[in-house]
Amino acid sequence: MSRKYGREDWSGNKYWEDEDGNREYEREDRAGNKYREDSDGSREYEREDWAGNKYREDSAGNRTYIREDGDGNTYEEEKGGGGCFLTTACVKHAGLPDDCYELETLRRFRDNYIMKRADGNTLLHEYYSNGPKIVASLLSSRTHEFELKGVYLEIERSVRLIESGSNEEALRCYRKMYDGLYRKYCAKKARSA
Repeated sequence: MSRKYGREDWSGNKYWEDEDGNREYEREDRAGNKYREDSDGSREYEREDWAGNKYREDSAGNRTYIREDGDGNTYEEEKGGGGCFLTTACVKHAGLPDDCYELETLRRFRDNYIMKRADGNTLLHEYYSNGPKIVASLLSSRTHEFELKGVYLEIERSVRLIESGSNEEALRCYRKMYDGLYRKYCAKKARSA
């Protein structure tokens, strides 16, 4: 997952810089609408959803949400959920929006708890590497609605544990769910390849 961080240059111009050093400068059009302009001149406008979450939207309607990590650093997160079985369970199965309470709670948990663990980067790398494979296999399964219901129930359980401050238990709950899906949808393919 690539992130862009908010910065300011020596003359006070605000811009976003990715991990490769590419910049997008913040601008404002004559009507007062804020947008970002890339080096090729393409624009992405800043918006706010019904819950007050800030995001950028390009001409194709793709959204990139603006987030803050546990250390107060601002970064961007592209939405869509194509490779996230947690998002797929909430959005496709439960019919919730991408910025629903459950997913926002899990994102804060990721940013404020998992990322600060010694093994946090390893856990996230594993999830982001295998998540798209799990989603693709899960959605092509005849029992995908049943599977997604089970994932959603575990998401609800994890959220309750996070709310009660039981972070380790929430991580164990997630890990058990992830391991089961990995064994079912990824390990099986690796053996048959």
